Amino acid sequence: MLNKIKSDAALAINELIETSGIRSGEIMVIGCSSSELTGGTIGKASAPEAAEALLDAVYPILKEKGIFLAAQCCEHLNRAIIIERECAKKYQLDEVCVVPQPKAGGSFATAVYKRMSDPVAVEAIKAHAGIDIGSTTIKCVVLDDNGNLLHKSYERHFAMIKEKTREVIKGLIDQFNITEPVVCAVSGSAGMGLAERAGVPFVQ
Repeated sequence: MLNKIKSDAALAINELIETSGIRSGEIMVIGCSSSELTGGTIGKASAPEAAEALLDAVYPILKEKGIFLAAQCCEHLNRAIIIERECAKKYQLDEVCVVPQPKAGGSFATAVYKRMSDPVAVEAIKAHAGIDIGSTTIKCVVLDDNGNLLHKSYERHFAMIKEKTREVIKGLIDQFNITEPVVCAVSGSAGMGLAERAGVPFVQ
């Protein structure tokens, strides 16, 4: 699972960098539930090893491109942001005196705080790009030509996004006896790459 987290995270970050046009010296904020990354309930199953795997994937990419990483803490620290002191000085951000812990701030923010050379916490920032990582579900809706809701589903994918997506689509084909082309679109943080590979529109 950790290798899957790394590969998916690297793909998502590279796609976000490309689509957002974020540049060196700008800020990318990342929110992450390590509980959801490993199939648990948000805030109930903190997973430091998953957070470390995610950081292993995204931090080198951002550092190579000169992009500042900002990690959002959970509500227990009032969603404070962990950044490098250099970033805080450049953007004239006021520091707050908190240090994240896995169950008070979140495993990802904790991992970032420990990995950064000179980390500080700030109350808020204006970032140039951002992503929320950790969703464990695939949501699906089917509408008729008049926009009426025909079907909706909400299912966990347990980090098997492609396989579960295939299962959901096959289920819809069987349920609605689809034999002719239909209009499809994909959304969500993992949807960019999926939409591109499948040749279908991505909806933000």
